[in-house]
Amino acid sequence: MRDILSVVAAAAVIASMASCSSETDFEGKTSQEDQVSTPVNFGSYLAQSKMTRAGEGETNTPANSSFMTTDLLKDKGFGVVAYYTGTSQYAAGQSTTEPNFMYNTKVSGENWGYSPVVYWPNGGQNQGSTPVEGAQYVSFFAYAPYKAVYVQGENSGKATDNATTGVTALSSNATNGDPTVSYTLGAIGADADLLWGTAGTNGSTTSGTEAQAGTTFTGGKAAVNANLSKMKVGGKVQFNFKHALAKFGGTGAGTDGKTSGLMVVADIDNGTATTGGTLNAAETKITVKSIKIESVIKGSDGNMATEASIPTSGTLNLATGEWTTSETNMGKIDYEITSPAATATDGATKQTLNEAIAEPASVSSWNDLSSVTGVTTTSQIVYTETTPLLIIPDGKNRTFRITIDYIVRTKNESLHKGYTEVEQSFYKDLTLNNVSLNAKYNLLIHLGLTSVKFDATVSTWDDTANGGTTSDTSTDKDPMVIDMPANVK
Repeated sequence: MRDILSVVAAAAVIASMASCSSETDFEGKTSQEDQVSTPVNFGSYLAQSKMTRAGEGETNTPANSSFMTTDLLKDKGFGVVAYYTGTSQYAAGQSTTEPNFMYNTKVSGENWGYSPVVYWPNGGQNQGSTPVEGAQYVSFFAYAPYKAVYVQGENSGKATDNATTGVTALSSNATNGDPTVSYTLGAIGADADLLWGTAGTNGSTTSGTEAQAGTTFTGGKAAVNANLSKMKVGGKVQFNFKHALAKFGGTGAGTDGKTSGLMVVADIDNGTATTGGTLNAAETKITVKSIKIESVIKGSDGNMATEASIPTSGTLNLATGEWTTSETNMGKIDYEITSPAATATDGATKQTLNEAIAEPASVSSWNDLSSVTGVTTTSQIVYTETTPLLIIPDGKNRTFRITIDYIVRTKNESLHKGYTEVEQSFYKDLTLNNVSLNAKYNLLIHLGLTSVKFDATVSTWDDTANGGTTSDTSTDKDPMVIDMPANVK
């Protein structure tokens, strides 16, 4: 009997952004009677939430948002690289198979179209046999936003626009091994937010009823859509996109200061206690001149120095979610949030302090503070983020120096100005342990009249839409409480 290999379309690619609580369905419309060379038809996009990856309402997200929303994903698309391995399963780290099924295929648009259309291998069944005699495997890997690259020649895998930031290259279509994405910090807009496609809830195989969960490789950060076999009609391959980078501070969601990126609160001393006091805003104003975030590293003398200590670029393995960086390609983060009364350092990434807490350009009388709320005993967002502070999460410890300059004024009519004025500047070195992808590092700064304290937590970036954090006391992530006593004279 002559062997015949049939191919049918029984699944396609689906994109679902976990932090957006969104799902994108690609549904095959093939009938079971007509299973030969039938292309995949795509279904509709099902938006389950208005929340974006940045934790803000999608309708309020600016067009130049630094974080990928579902609408931006439709426009920019995501790239898929796929491997057909026959009856053998894909193994991470393999060095014998190149991407022979799909290579950097763009999936985009309202109906999530892609070209050329691909079809499931039919499982190796013989003519007249009942499906399926031998499963055949396809492994799908994805990233976003999509980047067009050269597919042949000496430039194979490099970005066609010669990009120097964001996604700059993919492993070539002739490279055996896991697919990788090369990324450099400094991208703006949605291109700054690199996403990694992990496995969602996939369709069932033709030989069973269980949904295919994908594969988690040894050392892998999450399950991916590897080693999937032919699905039942209407089955889906679902991508659950995660942030491939880590994020420090920024504008978050929720009312809890610890989950809202970078916030400040007046934590007034109460007698011998360090908290619980009251603040009379009519008599005392606390304003912030600047907050500086710098990368630091321990020098040969044992002291922390503001040197180049953060990887500026790296390579993401799409099979495992692991980053590879080079200690010779390091940069320095200088991120400054300033009031009208402060000037950022040349070359720093500048952000603008929230007007409600910012020190005015000049103050000569108490009336000059009338339009300023000042820092209160309710947590306030420090700034509205325009440029995110992103970190390549290579699993290593990274240390940042947080410096805050602020002024405390209290009415005193016996003084010439009518108030006392004390300016303070303090810093604290904060180490982020084992920096991991899809993590958002949040900081709540407590400003007291006799002390300054920091609360630092790590939230799973996906959860910021609900203002929640991942609390796991078995790790160094959450909570991290850092006290910094600083007497104010």
